[in-house]
Amino acid sequence: MPKSRNKPTRSCLMCQRRKKKCDRKAPSCSACLKKGYECIYNVNLQSQLVDGTKQLSKSQLIAKIGILTSQLREKSDKNTGNPLTKLWYTSSKYGRVLTYGPTSVRCLIKSSRMGWYYSEIWKTIKEKRNEWKKKHVHAIKMEEVYSVGNPILLRSGNSVLDALCGCLPSMDVIKVYLTSFFNSSLFKEFEIVDPNKVFSDVDLCLIAVNGEIKSIELGNKKNYYRVGLITKILSMTYFHDKNTPAIDVFHKYLASFESAKSAHLERIQFFMLKYIHINAKGFTGGDGGNSLAVVSLAFSTALQIGLFRRETLKLFRDDDRYISNLWQLIVQADLECSFSIGSALLISDDFLFDFDQSPGMTIETEQNYSPASYLLFLRKIIAEVYSTKNAPDLKVSILQLKFSILTNFGSLTPYLSQGINDEPINFHKLLTILLSLQMISNLSIIESQINPSGSKQLIQNASLCHIASLVLVLNYIRAVYNRQRTIKGTTNVDSCLDISLGLYLHHTVLPRVTHELVLIFSDAYMNREDDGSAVVSSDVDLQKFIATFDTYLQTDTDVSFNAVLAYRYFKLVHDTFKNERGLELDNLLNQSYLFIVSDEFSTSIIQAFDWSLPPTNQESHILDMNALPYGIRDNDLFLDSALDMFDDEFSTFFA
Repeated sequence: MPKSRNKPTRSCLMCQRRKKKCDRKAPSCSACLKKGYECIYNVNLQSQLVDGTKQLSKSQLIAKIGILTSQLREKSDKNTGNPLTKLWYTSSKYGRVLTYGPTSVRCLIKSSRMGWYYSEIWKTIKEKRNEWKKKHVHAIKMEEVYSVGNPILLRSGNSVLDALCGCLPSMDVIKVYLTSFFNSSLFKEFEIVDPNKVFSDVDLCLIAVNGEIKSIELGNKKNYYRVGLITKILSMTYFHDKNTPAIDVFHKYLASFESAKSAHLERIQFFMLKYIHINAKGFTGGDGGNSLAVVSLAFSTALQIGLFRRETLKLFRDDDRYISNLWQLIVQADLECSFSIGSALLISDDFLFDFDQSPGMTIETEQNYSPASYLLFLRKIIAEVYSTKNAPDLKVSILQLKFSILTNFGSLTPYLSQGINDEPINFHKLLTILLSLQMISNLSIIESQINPSGSKQLIQNASLCHIASLVLVLNYIRAVYNRQRTIKGTTNVDSCLDISLGLYLHHTVLPRVTHELVLIFSDAYMNREDDGSAVVSSDVDLQKFIATFDTYLQTDTDVSFNAVLAYRYFKLVHDTFKNERGLELDNLLNQSYLFIVSDEFSTSIIQAFDWSLPPTNQESHILDMNALPYGIRDNDLFLDSALDMFDDEFSTFFA
């Protein structure tokens, strides 16, 4: 009979659970430290205590206890909590109260002393916004907040399903548009639903007579989300967001189900297709508020069906990789929403113990970049910011982000130098780089506010990261468009499917880039920062910027990049893109509300600062408050409207 093992394992609990070799380092093993897990050792504490103290006398034991008590008290005194928990901004308008944390742009824009200057700029943007609304009235007609009071004008039939059958195209047309979607770059970059399953459900659920849809068959379990996936894809492709009332009502029903019987994998896929759609179309609300609602619904269902457990993958109809991609997108979306809206992460580490081992998206690079592992690293940075117990060392976090960019992607010079005829950068790689740069910029600005010493260099670093982000996004949009135009021809490029990835990056990054840069420009101007305002035009060269940014990223050397110089580059990049994008690309981009508002905001800011700054070869001058072009001379701070322009009533959350 084999002897039972009495000696406890010395590996930590997480390594035991993951069946990994533990190096048993204290206070945390290397594996847990790398993944950001809590490292706990399951050892016989009583035995350790005896081994460590059996040589001590009673008086020595008392002295030892006193020393340990003193050390614990000292540590407790130093732990005063996280000062970032005080950096919150609460907006209250018309009875609606919203709260934003330190990483939210709304929280930062609140501190700008140029708020009064934004109010008149906002008037010019409203004109552009209203023009867009007149051309896209379908985007507001069924928005959930206002549609409750509207009459339900269904085309025919006694039920929503009957009306749905009446508005769907023929079976052949449905399959053509589904095929177009599954062949698009938008789908191929995410792949969160198995095309074979969807085509199977078309044949099983949609009952056609002579090619026309006459009824819908769902079996006893009534999983309406099987049809919801089909109609969601059609709303993006066939209907081009001009949904019929029947489809709008059907999608609202799918979003409102609360019973546990609605907990299906297809429900999660429906919401995450919605997440991709609103990010590609610019319906995020600017601060990610609309995205957060969608991700919350998806995660609650994922929790019910155990999507985070690898053992459940074989229980679904989808191939394993589609389900792994779906879970990875939920975790990524949780990070994006947390960072954007300024809130703690929704998904705890308890659901991510083997996340980086799942067969999800893989990207081959010379640095062996793993999207899942890098995502866990970024989540750890955000978790530290919103920790209620310990104060994060933001300067260390910034250094970690810089080091991670270099070790995973190398120098960013090739990406910043991308031409319109070059192959576009891998989407997920670029999104990760952009999120890292945005975090560096945001944490630098936060650190400059809570710790003024060294703030000047921190702000310059933030400006560098924002200009680099702007260059990366606009270069990517032009490269993607040029590639699709070469494949399809100028007149056949589709804004939803063909350049949607570029718009996705634009909508994810540009609201923060423009607003944080304006915050930097305006505060520097109000502080009379004039070093660099006499920069000559020949000094504003993109290759010089790339070299400066590369020096910043790869060394600890302080670089000179003040707010005025940053503004000159901001204008150069914005104007170059606007002048070179052409009419066809311009028409495609203007399908996005968030793009036209962000573009108009940038143009208005350039007009305002061009007036206030001297020509590039003249001395700087002092602002004459009575000579401002907009004639605003009071202190009515305009804090919300600078971002409310991104969050209008036509966000079409459930459409």
